[in-house]
Amino acid sequence: NSLPLDIIEHNIFQQLTLTHRFSNFILDHRLRFEVRHIDNITELFNGVYDVDGARIRNRFRYKFQIRIPLRIYSDNRVLSAVLYDEAFLNLETGLRPKKLDQNWMFVGLIFRVSKQVKVRSGYHDIYAKREDLFINNRVWETTLTYTF
Repeated sequence: NSLPLDIIEHNIFQQLTLTHRFSNFILDHRLRFEVRHIDNITELFNGVYDVDGARIRNRFRYKFQIRIPLRIYSDNRVLSAVLYDEAFLNLETGLRPKKLDQNWMFVGLIFRVSKQVKVRSGYHDIYAKREDLFINNRVWETTLTYTF
């Protein structure tokens, strides 16, 4: 059952990223606290809906990532294997986790083409819980990143 309006969400977040370099691999940790402003949709009358303010919800995310350099072509050109898992904990309006909101797992390759350009491609398993529904999307994802 879907609503005839798109629900818009704006997030403000604080995050801490930690990187540990070892001889054969790199470990990354990302901790993120999000304050989510989500449109509150209400039915005015007989199937007519409108946005009535926003509800505020908190969420904590933890991402654990391993990068393994497979081949170094030059200082800026590196091919690496990557594996990560990111858990999303729904905090509702407080700071104590209420439930697992989502879990993202990814395994693939990252190719740093230059100092500014990076391509990541691989299998992404996205699990999300919505009300009484469990959504599991399995996609092949390719991302191109350009850093100014």
